[in-house]
Amino acid sequence: MAHKRTCCWPRSNGEAATQQCRPFAFIYSLYSVANMTMDIDISNFPLEVVEKILSNLQGEALIAASQVCWLWSCVAHRIMQTSNRDSFSDELLEDLRLDIEDLKGDLLLDLYRETHPNLVLLQETPLVQMHHFAAVLQADGPRLYAGDGVGNVMVYELLESEQSFLSPEPVVSVVIPSGPVSNMSLMKAHDLLFVCSPSQMHVMSTKCTKTGMVCLDPLEPSTPCEHKELTLRVHQDLLGVAEGSSQIKIFRVEGVEENVVIMNQIADFATPFGIFRWKIWNNQVLCVLKTGSVCVWDLEQAGFTHNSEPYSELRYQNPCWLYQRYVLSSSELSRNLLSRYIMPTCPAAYWHISCGPAYWLFGRLDGKHEPEPEKYRGIMPSDVTSVCLKRRFLACAKRSPYQIVLYLMPNQLPNDREALTRALQTPLLTFNVPEHINMMELGFQGSRLLLYTYSQPGNIQCYILSR
Repeated sequence: MAHKRTCCWPRSNGEAATQQCRPFAFIYSLYSVANMTMDIDISNFPLEVVEKILSNLQGEALIAASQVCWLWSCVAHRIMQTSNRDSFSDELLEDLRLDIEDLKGDLLLDLYRETHPNLVLLQETPLVQMHHFAAVLQADGPRLYAGDGVGNVMVYELLESEQSFLSPEPVVSVVIPSGPVSNMSLMKAHDLLFVCSPSQMHVMSTKCTKTGMVCLDPLEPSTPCEHKELTLRVHQDLLGVAEGSSQIKIFRVEGVEENVVIMNQIADFATPFGIFRWKIWNNQVLCVLKTGSVCVWDLEQAGFTHNSEPYSELRYQNPCWLYQRYVLSSSELSRNLLSRYIMPTCPAAYWHISCGPAYWLFGRLDGKHEPEPEKYRGIMPSDVTSVCLKRRFLACAKRSPYQIVLYLMPNQLPNDREALTRALQTPLLTFNVPEHINMMELGFQGSRLLLYTYSQPGNIQCYILSR
């Protein structure tokens, strides 16, 4: 199998537990036969065979089977929707839908067995010291991909023993020849890792060997990308490459043939002003510009469907994060500007004067939002310096004191302002950390939530959480 999976079975005795395990044992036997006798990956089974297999599963066994690959996730999700609605909550189905859209492999089994409202910190792993400054992190379950300032692309793994720990050295490492790593994104649809230096894009395979080791074999893109100030984004099988400060190209990745990644360009456009933040979501390219305006390029209509007037309170001087089709912005930087007695000449500084330091903005980016994002005052820490938002889990690293605060965002964002306010007022978990956190990444492994952190002078750590 391409990825290691962790399946948790009910702690029950008797015939009921035996009957529940039999269907999955049948799947395992099929997998063993396919890989030992025919050398066929189970994820390549015909759709009709997958549907026949999964239709025999129920409950947690069906969720466990959905962890095999993206195809099995889609089939299992369809079966859940057509089965007895009492067996699967609306919250679980919504999370599985988002999981499939993002092409994640590990589903949230803990939502199915939810018995406790809060997260529990089970363990923090010992610090791992990197040799060079890390520029970007990408989490994939128990694996953490890291790119540093001298061009190393490294894979660390969460190893299991009596106590879990991160591998003290990378389990695999390669060097890109064109300089420091500036961007990195996983495309799980084709088991690819896209890596950018400031002037060139590289592609590597993330398929595992039979021993479970990631190979990181270099591949050639069918359309080479070389330009200054490259940034990239991945969504499902779409690859976006921003060249310079305003030009964006979108490619659809078809697959790999003889070590060549087949990429077909489907869009090429320029934004009206320089780009501050951008991402691809559901056939739209969402761009926050340095002027504070938001523009949306629709890939199906091949044109801009929305180009707002500048948000009066969203400027690139302030920390800003994008999640799905939403923007989340903090007032932290403008507070720092004023605390250093810099003259309030920038819009962000005036924003601070009028509203105070302890508020956030939250709003939609696809043209269906109100004229301005909603303001949320005093319900989140104002000194947040790093954010990671995946599958509705919002992790915030704050500075005074050094802490990590985790929230669970509501299903419908931000349509229900009261629900969002309650979610942001009620952290799932808060715990102290020893150092200032520069970056965070969330990974999911069975019922566990893995929070990877990076802090200067180059320490990587993993916090293992569960419900």
